[in-house]
Amino acid sequence: MAYWINKHLSKLQKSLINIEDKIDIFLTAHKSEAIKDPIEDVQNTLLRLADI
Repeated sequence: MAYWINKHLSKLQKSLINIEDKIDIFLTAHKSEAIKDPIEDVQNTLLRLADI
């Protein structure tokens, strides 16, 4: 069970990082922020994109 959860969480993290990298093209100032949590980082990026 732990292996399955870790595998899916790893896949989720890779997907979130990929999404963030694609969206970051539009928000170049975003890299100056130091957010360690990828879910929070993607959420903030999407909120900023929605503001645009």
